[in-house]
Amino acid sequence: MSALEPQELSRPVRVNEVGKGGLEFTVEADEAERAAIAGRLGVERVGALTAQVTVKRWRQTGARLTAHVNGTMTRRCVVSLDEFEAPIDEQFEARYADPDDEIAMAAPEEELVLDPESEEPPEILEGGAFDAGEAIVQHLVLGLDPYPRKPGVEFEEVRESPGKISPFAVLSGLKKGASPPEDKG
Repeated sequence: MSALEPQELSRPVRVNEVGKGGLEFTVEADEAERAAIAGRLGVERVGALTAQVTVKRWRQTGARLTAHVNGTMTRRCVVSLDEFEAPIDEQFEARYADPDDEIAMAAPEEELVLDPESEEPPEILEGGAFDAGEAIVQHLVLGLDPYPRKPGVEFEEVRESPGKISPFAVLSGLKKGASPPEDKG
């Protein structure tokens, strides 16, 4: 899927329209966009979603996007299966480069070393533009807790009673030719 095809939250930005002072705007997802984003994220609902976005020129033909995303979403607790409201508060930065910018797109000649603190390589501009809305949704996906817990809910480990015999102990005994032990639980 092209980055400029309509997405759940599409806000295309043409780099040649970004002036020397940059471009600032607010992205606020409407009800239909929030429902589509909830489906993509696999959450119950996205109640609100607003992003303060700044785009500045980067290198001669590229752009640097900075965004602060706020809102709420309804998640399902992995322990209790109850729904709960989870806040959205994400900040991120992304760079976009023209595919003809050899310096920005240069691949390292040495062995690639992954450093979680280093900058991400730039995304490639398509037709001189990028989709700020798609960048927002992609960073929401990255920020999701894969095991959400409702505040105050703790996982309680189930312990076997001391008189109960493990099924593995029974199988082990049968393998050795002994008769199965009596269950005292």
